[in-house]
Amino acid sequence: MATARFHHPQAILLDLGLPGVDGLVALERLKSTRLISDIPVIVITVRDRQEAEEKPRHLGAAAHVSKPIHVDALMVSLRAMLATRDGVPAGVTR
Repeated sequence: MATARFHHPQAILLDLGLPGVDGLVALERLKSTRLISDIPVIVITVRDRQEAEEKPRHLGAAAHVSKPIHVDALMVSLRAMLATRDGVPAGVTR
């Protein structure tokens, strides 16, 4: 949380299987913290499809990527999310 506040990244990749804290709890905290709630979050998980999509979206995740991570799928999600955030339609490159 402190790192996100200090660096304010363009996006956060959040593994739902974090040691010591539930990833959904971390997502909820990220999205409820005013200074960083605007940072888009892509969740990464091995959890079942329903849990991987519905709960994180309800909590404010922008997208999800399943493990094992396929770099192409991750890059598509990141590009689309960042393009939408920057006001550029998805699929358009600068």
